[in-house]
Amino acid sequence: MNFRTITRRLAAGLAALLILCAPAEAEPFSAIVTAKSMKVYADEACTWNVATLAQTAVVTVESYENGVARITQGDREGYAAVRDMAAISAIATPAEVNVNTYVFQKPSLSSRTLKVKKGTAVNLLATNGAWAMVERSGVVAYMNKAHLTVSAEAEPDAPAAPETPSVVTETFPAEVVASGMRVYKSASTASACLGSVKKGTTVTVQAYNSAGWAYIELNGRKGFAKIADMKRIAAGEHAPTPAPTPAPEDYIHNDSYSVEKRCFLFLTREMKLNTAAACGILANIERECSFNVNDASYDGGYGLVQWTGSRNTKLKNWCKENGYDYKTLEGQLWFLKYELETSQVKTYNYLKNVADTPAGAYDAAYYFCYYFEIPVNKAAQSVTRGNLAKDKYWVRYSG
Repeated sequence: MNFRTITRRLAAGLAALLILCAPAEAEPFSAIVTAKSMKVYADEACTWNVATLAQTAVVTVESYENGVARITQGDREGYAAVRDMAAISAIATPAEVNVNTYVFQKPSLSSRTLKVKKGTAVNLLATNGAWAMVERSGVVAYMNKAHLTVSAEAEPDAPAAPETPSVVTETFPAEVVASGMRVYKSASTASACLGSVKKGTTVTVQAYNSAGWAYIELNGRKGFAKIADMKRIAAGEHAPTPAPTPAPEDYIHNDSYSVEKRCFLFLTREMKLNTAAACGILANIERECSFNVNDASYDGGYGLVQWTGSRNTKLKNWCKENGYDYKTLEGQLWFLKYELETSQVKTYNYLKNVADTPAGAYDAAYYFCYYFEIPVNKAAQSVTRGNLAKDKYWVRYSG
């Protein structure tokens, strides 16, 4: 995986922005090297080369003129070509780390790591697959993209409060009175629905307009909802605040769903398996741990599918390297996906091709038990789990 080829922010097209070619700014600012390598000179005429900086190195631009910038990095000073850099403020997206996790020196699980705490503010520079390139205090590192929350104000597609003459900008709490208030990306029911909020939940209204829309915030999430679905809470008045219904993409952290339901959603949404295949895995998880994420067996098995031996060790190491806690449902589901896509690819390919029928659910459970779980008396166990998938889980989820 090579971040030098990323197109969204740091690819060759970035140079076309000519961010640093504007009139010289009065205040110093941070810039990142976008060229494959950037020569640093001792003189403004750029004749005496004294150093070379690699791509993604961060420097401070003190001033610039006629295509040449005076830069500093720590206690070192020199001159470099403007075309080899871009201002971080112009290409970065403010983001926040949303879990305790790790950052890596390179986009590789084998590179050096450093722990970062939830809530740490960073600049998101680029993404590639599951990796994100971030910058903080002049240091560029790499981390799991899922562990970042991009500031709503910085997202190109994030909802923004209307800026028309009919808008009233006023912040106050409001109680949801509709049975399920729908929240949209923009002030239109034709826009994408971001999720729903339960009746009785308290939200914060930040603005509203004469067309009947309010711009609201709840637990850091923002969107548009109908004013008619809420009532203003008077000063001193208290409204009950039941847990809101998370946005659909947050099902894995939604405690109102059972572990079983969250597993099914992960298998069908993230792993793209059909209902029958997902039912087959659910049957196996039930027999292995009864959906107890922290279940441990006498022979060293642990978790959803009772990883044992070297697979148990790999679960723990992989979760640590990727910023997950192996004791959580999230960490175990993502490792299950990783394992099926790598060392268990034969099983994964089989699951992706089973018929989406009761018979397919039976076949998926049987195969997963026989070749992935491999329990004692695996033939008899596979039949039992096949019937469980067909008679219980297919009936539950196929409708």
